[in-house]
Amino acid sequence: MKKIFVAAAICALTAVTALSFAACGEGGSNPPGSETYTFEAEYAVLPTDGAGWSGGMGGVSPDLDGDFNASNGYFVVGMYKKGSTLTFNVEADKAVDDARLVARFSNEDPASLLNIDGKKAYTLTPENYQIKVNGTALDFNDITFNNIHKTNRFMDYTIATGVSLKQGENTIELVCNNDQSMGGTTLGTAPIVDCIKITTTASLTWEPTKVSFPSELQGDKELNV
Repeated sequence: MKKIFVAAAICALTAVTALSFAACGEGGSNPPGSETYTFEAEYAVLPTDGAGWSGGMGGVSPDLDGDFNASNGYFVVGMYKKGSTLTFNVEADKAVDDARLVARFSNEDPASLLNIDGKKAYTLTPENYQIKVNGTALDFNDITFNNIHKTNRFMDYTIATGVSLKQGENTIELVCNNDQSMGGTTLGTAPIVDCIKITTTASLTWEPTKVSFPSELQGDKELNV
Protein backbone atom coordinates (compact mmCIF):
# COMPACT_ATOMS: atom_id res chain seq x y z
CA MET A 1 0.00 0.00 0.00
CA LYS A 2 1.42 3.36 -1.03
CA LYS A 3 1.35 6.26 1.39
CA ILE A 4 1.86 9.98 1.23
CA PHE A 5 2.68 11.97 4.30
CA VAL A 6 1.82 15.64 4.24
CA ALA A 7 1.51 18.49 6.70
CA ALA A 8 -2.08 19.57 5.93
CA ALA A 9 -5.19 18.61 3.93
CA ILE A 10 -8.71 19.58 2.68
CA CYS A 11 -12.19 18.15 3.23
CA ALA A 12 -15.86 17.96 2.42
CA LEU A 13 -18.57 18.31 5.02
CA THR A 14 -21.63 16.16 4.57
CA ALA A 15 -24.90 16.37 6.46
CA VAL A 16 -27.75 13.87 6.55
CA THR A 17 -30.99 13.93 8.46
CA ALA A 18 -30.57 11.74 11.54
CA LEU A 19 -33.49 9.60 12.62
CA SER A 20 -31.55 7.11 14.70
CA PHE A 21 -27.93 6.10 15.16
CA ALA A 22 -26.03 3.05 16.30
CA ALA A 23 -22.29 2.49 16.54
CA CYS A 24 -20.46 -0.61 17.75
CA GLY A 25 -23.47 -1.95 19.56
CA GLU A 26 -24.51 1.40 21.00
CA GLY A 27 -27.58 3.24 19.83
CA GLY A 28 -30.24 5.71 20.78
CA SER A 29 -32.66 8.22 19.37
CA ASN A 30 -31.49 11.65 18.33
CA PRO A 31 -33.53 14.82 18.90
CA PRO A 32 -36.16 15.57 16.22
CA GLY A 33 -34.71 17.69 13.45
CA SER A 34 -31.11 16.76 14.17
CA GLU A 35 -28.57 16.12 11.43
CA THR A 36 -25.33 14.14 11.29
CA TYR A 37 -22.29 16.03 10.01
CA THR A 38 -19.13 14.21 8.90
CA PHE A 39 -15.77 15.93 9.22
CA GLU A 40 -12.96 14.07 7.43
CA ALA A 41 -9.64 13.83 9.30
CA GLU A 42 -7.59 14.54 6.19
CA TYR A 43 -9.14 18.02 6.07
CA ALA A 44 -8.62 18.86 9.74
CA VAL A 45 -5.65 20.72 11.24
CA LEU A 46 -3.01 18.00 11.27
CA PRO A 47 -0.55 17.32 14.09
CA THR A 48 2.64 19.37 14.10
CA ASP A 49 4.41 16.54 15.92
CA GLY A 50 4.15 12.77 15.84
CA ALA A 51 6.02 9.57 15.02
CA GLY A 52 5.71 6.84 12.42
CA TRP A 53 6.58 3.15 12.33
CA SER A 54 9.88 3.68 10.53
CA GLY A 55 10.92 7.29 11.03
CA GLY A 56 8.94 10.36 10.09
CA MET A 57 5.89 11.78 11.83
CA GLY A 58 3.11 10.48 9.63
CA GLY A 59 0.26 12.54 8.19
CA VAL A 60 -2.34 11.77 5.52
CA SER A 61 -2.45 8.38 3.82
CA PRO A 62 -4.60 7.37 0.82
CA ASP A 63 -6.63 4.18 1.10
CA LEU A 64 -5.73 3.19 -2.46
CA ASP A 65 -6.85 -0.43 -2.29
CA GLY A 66 -9.83 0.21 -0.04
CA ASP A 67 -8.47 -2.17 2.60
CA PHE A 68 -9.30 0.25 5.42
CA ASN A 69 -12.71 1.28 4.03
CA ALA A 70 -11.91 4.96 4.65
CA SER A 71 -15.01 7.10 4.17
CA ASN A 72 -13.41 9.60 1.77
CA GLY A 73 -10.49 7.48 0.58
CA TYR A 74 -7.95 9.07 2.97
CA PHE A 75 -7.10 8.95 6.67
CA VAL A 76 -4.59 10.27 9.22
CA VAL A 77 -1.74 8.14 10.57
CA GLY A 78 1.40 8.66 12.64
CA MET A 79 -0.04 10.17 15.82
CA TYR A 80 2.25 7.82 17.72
CA LYS A 81 3.79 10.36 20.11
CA LYS A 82 2.55 11.95 23.33
CA GLY A 83 0.99 15.32 22.59
CA SER A 84 0.27 14.63 18.92
CA THR A 85 -3.07 16.36 18.24
CA LEU A 86 -5.61 16.33 15.41
CA THR A 87 -7.87 19.40 15.53
CA PHE A 88 -11.33 20.03 14.06
CA ASN A 89 -12.61 23.64 14.19
CA VAL A 90 -16.38 23.58 13.75
CA GLU A 91 -18.84 26.49 13.66
CA ALA A 92 -22.31 26.09 15.25
CA ASP A 93 -25.17 28.47 14.53
CA LYS A 94 -26.45 28.16 18.12
CA ALA A 95 -25.50 26.76 21.51
CA VAL A 96 -26.77 23.23 22.19
CA ASP A 97 -26.37 20.43 24.74
CA ASP A 98 -27.61 17.63 22.49
CA ALA A 99 -24.60 16.70 20.37
CA ARG A 100 -23.59 13.09 19.81
CA LEU A 101 -19.89 12.67 18.96
CA VAL A 102 -18.70 9.61 17.04
CA ALA A 103 -15.10 8.88 16.03
CA ARG A 104 -14.20 6.54 13.17
CA PHE A 105 -11.03 4.67 14.17
CA SER A 106 -8.86 1.80 12.96
CA ASN A 107 -5.27 0.58 13.27
CA GLU A 108 -2.28 -0.32 11.15
CA ASP A 109 0.71 -2.58 11.66
CA PRO A 110 2.44 -2.26 8.27
CA ALA A 111 5.59 -4.22 9.13
CA SER A 112 4.09 -6.53 11.80
CA LEU A 113 5.96 -4.63 14.52
CA LEU A 114 3.13 -4.02 17.00
CA ASN A 115 4.01 -5.71 20.27
CA ILE A 116 2.53 -4.26 23.46
CA ASP A 117 3.11 -6.66 26.34
CA GLY A 118 3.38 -9.47 23.81
CA LYS A 119 -0.10 -8.81 22.40
CA LYS A 120 -1.32 -7.36 19.11
CA ALA A 121 -4.02 -5.45 20.93
CA TYR A 122 -4.43 -2.26 22.93
CA THR A 123 -7.09 -0.22 24.70
CA LEU A 124 -7.89 3.48 24.40
CA THR A 125 -8.99 5.10 27.65
CA PRO A 126 -9.88 8.70 28.53
CA GLU A 127 -6.49 8.84 30.25
CA ASN A 128 -4.19 7.58 27.48
CA TYR A 129 -6.10 9.11 24.54
CA GLN A 130 -7.96 12.36 25.09
CA ILE A 131 -10.94 13.57 23.07
CA LYS A 132 -11.56 17.21 23.96
CA VAL A 133 -14.41 19.58 23.12
CA ASN A 134 -13.51 23.23 23.74
CA GLY A 135 -10.67 22.17 26.01
CA THR A 136 -12.67 19.74 28.15
CA ALA A 137 -11.73 16.06 27.91
CA LEU A 138 -14.73 13.76 27.41
CA ASP A 139 -15.26 10.67 29.52
CA PHE A 140 -15.80 7.74 27.16
CA ASN A 141 -16.01 3.97 27.48
CA ASP A 142 -12.74 2.13 26.91
CA ILE A 143 -12.17 1.11 23.28
CA THR A 144 -10.21 -2.12 22.80
CA PHE A 145 -8.68 -3.16 19.48
CA ASN A 146 -7.93 -6.89 19.20
CA ASN A 147 -6.19 -9.05 16.59
CA ILE A 148 -4.57 -6.08 14.85
CA HIS A 149 -3.35 -6.94 11.35
CA LYS A 150 -1.41 -5.08 8.69
CA THR A 151 -4.63 -3.33 7.64
CA ASN A 152 -7.88 -3.11 9.58
CA ARG A 153 -11.23 -1.66 8.52
CA PHE A 154 -12.50 1.53 10.13
CA MET A 155 -15.41 1.35 12.57
CA ASP A 156 -17.62 3.99 14.21
CA TYR A 157 -17.26 4.45 17.98
CA THR A 158 -19.75 6.52 19.96
CA ILE A 159 -17.64 8.73 22.23
CA ALA A 160 -20.31 10.74 24.03
CA THR A 161 -23.89 12.00 23.89
CA GLY A 162 -25.29 15.19 25.37
CA VAL A 163 -22.15 17.07 24.36
CA SER A 164 -22.32 20.85 24.69
CA LEU A 165 -21.45 23.07 21.73
CA LYS A 166 -21.31 26.84 21.96
CA GLN A 167 -22.53 29.30 19.36
CA GLY A 168 -19.64 30.13 17.06
CA GLU A 169 -16.38 28.20 16.83
CA ASN A 170 -15.95 24.89 18.66
CA THR A 171 -12.66 23.02 18.85
CA ILE A 172 -12.61 19.20 18.90
CA GLU A 173 -9.18 17.68 19.57
CA LEU A 174 -7.97 14.07 19.40
CA VAL A 175 -4.81 13.81 21.51
CA CYS A 176 -2.32 10.99 22.04
CA ASN A 177 -1.68 11.20 25.79
CA ASN A 178 0.79 8.38 26.41
CA ASP A 179 4.38 7.38 25.68
CA GLN A 180 3.79 3.63 25.23
CA SER A 181 5.54 2.58 22.01
CA MET A 182 3.79 0.06 19.78
CA GLY A 183 7.09 -0.98 18.17
CA GLY A 184 9.42 0.31 15.48
CA THR A 185 10.05 4.04 15.90
CA THR A 186 6.62 4.78 17.40
CA LEU A 187 6.71 6.78 20.65
CA GLY A 188 3.09 6.41 21.69
CA THR A 189 -0.09 4.37 21.19
CA ALA A 190 -2.90 5.81 19.09
CA PRO A 191 -5.42 4.76 16.44
CA ILE A 192 -5.53 5.94 12.85
CA VAL A 193 -8.39 8.38 12.23
CA ASP A 194 -10.84 8.45 9.32
CA CYS A 195 -13.29 11.14 10.48
CA ILE A 196 -15.53 12.35 13.29
CA LYS A 197 -19.32 12.61 13.11
CA ILE A 198 -21.46 15.02 15.08
CA THR A 199 -25.24 14.66 15.33
CA THR A 200 -27.04 17.76 16.62
CA THR A 201 -29.94 20.16 16.10
CA ALA A 202 -27.43 22.98 15.52
CA SER A 203 -26.30 23.76 11.98
CA LEU A 204 -22.58 23.03 11.66
CA THR A 205 -20.02 24.30 9.16
CA TRP A 206 -16.24 24.40 8.90
CA GLU A 207 -13.44 25.66 6.72
CA PRO A 208 -11.25 22.73 5.64
CA THR A 209 -7.48 22.97 5.39
CA LYS A 210 -6.21 22.56 1.82
CA VAL A 211 -3.46 20.46 0.30
CA SER A 212 -2.59 19.04 -3.13
CA PHE A 213 -2.03 15.31 -3.52
CA PRO A 214 0.29 14.04 -6.29
CA SER A 215 -1.91 12.37 -8.92
CA GLU A 216 0.15 9.18 -8.92
CA LEU A 217 -0.72 8.62 -5.25
CA GLN A 218 -4.44 9.21 -5.74
CA GLY A 219 -4.84 6.23 -8.08
CA ASP A 220 -8.38 6.30 -9.41
CA LYS A 221 -9.61 8.23 -6.37
CA GLU A 222 -10.69 11.85 -6.38
CA LEU A 223 -10.77 14.13 -3.37
CA ASN A 224 -14.36 15.13 -2.65
CA VAL A 225 -14.09 18.81 -1.79
